[in-house]
Amino acid sequence: MVLYLIKKFNIVILFVIVTLLSSCVKDITTESNIGDSHLYQGEIYVNSDPQGSKIYLDGKYSGYLTPDTVKGVSYGEHKLLLIKDIFPDTILNIAVQENAVNNCFVNYYTSHRNYGNIICASVPTYAAIYLNGTNIHQITPYEINNLFAGNYNISYSFVGHRTANYSVTVRGSVTCTVYLTLQDTLEWIDYRTVNSNIPSNNILALKTDSKNNVWLITASSGLAKFVNGNFITYNSNNSLLPSDFTTCLAIDPQDNIWVGTNKGLVKFDGINWTVYNTSNSSLPDDYIASLYCTPDSKLWIGTPNGLVTMANGNFTVYNMSNSAIYSDKVASIVMDNGGKLWVACAEAISTFYNGQWKSYTRLEDGLIGYSANCLAVDKNGIIYASFPANKKRGVEGGVMKFEDNIWQSVVINGIPFGSINCIFFDNSGGKWFGSYDGTLYMKPDGTNIIYAGSKNAMFSNNAMDITTDLKNNIWFAFMGGGIVKYKR
Repeated sequence: MVLYLIKKFNIVILFVIVTLLSSCVKDITTESNIGDSHLYQGEIYVNSDPQGSKIYLDGKYSGYLTPDTVKGVSYGEHKLLLIKDIFPDTILNIAVQENAVNNCFVNYYTSHRNYGNIICASVPTYAAIYLNGTNIHQITPYEINNLFAGNYNISYSFVGHRTANYSVTVRGSVTCTVYLTLQDTLEWIDYRTVNSNIPSNNILALKTDSKNNVWLITASSGLAKFVNGNFITYNSNNSLLPSDFTTCLAIDPQDNIWVGTNKGLVKFDGINWTVYNTSNSSLPDDYIASLYCTPDSKLWIGTPNGLVTMANGNFTVYNMSNSAIYSDKVASIVMDNGGKLWVACAEAISTFYNGQWKSYTRLEDGLIGYSANCLAVDKNGIIYASFPANKKRGVEGGVMKFEDNIWQSVVINGIPFGSINCIFFDNSGGKWFGSYDGTLYMKPDGTNIIYAGSKNAMFSNNAMDITTDLKNNIWFAFMGGGIVKYKR
């Protein structure tokens, strides 16, 4: 029994000794003679151009980046490895000598291995190539050779197309390809936050002034003016605009810009700002729902609490208490060629002419909806109205026109019933209907074309407004898609 315990004890002692010896060997191997200044006195100063390479000694990372000194290295032959992203690894043999400065310098620029190539290709072909903004006077397809490893910007330019840009990383001894498709802008061109300085992609309305500048309002980023390919933004931070939540837009014959907001009505003459609200005027509500300016510069204003007209700085309010307007909630306003005012309000369309009011409703006049969201008048003075769908009330909605003293349905094929947000009539007699699911163009001969999707530079199909400019180009405002110009 005693002998057994002694043998067992000897085994335990032997196990402990072996374990301690193994631990010592493991410590020495892990360090690999790097950084142990107590055991070794050798040093290597390592530098590179460009700097920032990881320094490996004898296959193990030293923890240093160039330029730095690796200390505690044993004297004799060692293998040095430099690793730097996008460059091929560099391996060097170095003899560490006693009482000597052991320097190592790697110049990446002198080795052809650190250069790469870019194959440039495009649709359409023969696009001019720009490298970091400089025209290299070559066209696609073309291969740019001997580029030092690093980051580059490639641009392609072609007449009638939007310039395409791409940032590419060139790696040493590697050939990469930059293949870009340039957007055709001969007919359609879009302006979004990804390709311009437009303040938002959520555009509610747009109009052009007498100088052919395009003005637009956004859902939450204020007012903007588009001139010479650039957007000038006016918001509550850099102007007297009381709110960035703009609701409607009008331009009078003097080029004054009128903007409706949730905090009042704003006039901008290009220099001065004037704000009208319930605290400094007789406006019945600070929320401005719609605006319409007549040729004689009279401004009509729609609010949730009545219709308002402004002339010579004076406001006149029409509501259910002092007039025969059908509802105080006004959504859209237009005037026909005879000077009759048409007002889309809740549950009816009301007219105002020579001091007399008349209203049209679904029950009495066969309207295909209860509340119109948009009114428009064509060159013949015919009124068009769009009605949104209302499933709860069993209404599909659609478009109607008032002709020969009766309301008639307008057949709109290709876009959903009750989806129309805006109606516009161009100078050639064409009719445009913008919906949340595409835009329909009704030619003067009655045939229809549907415009939607990227082929028409429409990256949102939710058209909120349509207008024209002095060159008869058509402009579209999209919720989520910025603005689009159709060159005609």
